[in-house]
Amino acid sequence: MEKESATHQMKQDEADIPFGELSSTGEYILAEPDWTAAEERAAKRKIDFILLPILGLAFFALQMDRGNIGNALTDTITEDLHVTTNQINIGTQLLSAGIVLLEIPSNVILQKTTPTTTNAEAHNVS
Repeated sequence: MEKESATHQMKQDEADIPFGELSSTGEYILAEPDWTAAEERAAKRKIDFILLPILGLAFFALQMDRGNIGNALTDTITEDLHVTTNQINIGTQLLSAGIVLLEIPSNVILQKTTPTTTNAEAHNVS
């Protein structure tokens, strides 16, 4: 009985702590969502319909840019820019190497800086 009352008191104390702050045990308090599963599905669907076409278009533009360098080399780009074909190839290789080398670290950073941790840091600053 006494243990239940202590647990109830701790839950009541944690309920007074705003979202994103540490509890007495040193853990972040996660608030219960105030939306239904259907509302969450609708919001995700809406975001998907907005973001996926934009991301698809961005990926298409990146691929178009990568592939277009071959077409530019057959034209007069080297004369127009006063560079050699080797310099253009090195630039293309550096771009590809940068994408390959930075893709995994950027994904790791994105996983570690979730909206929850970002919001918690923002609330602690103000």
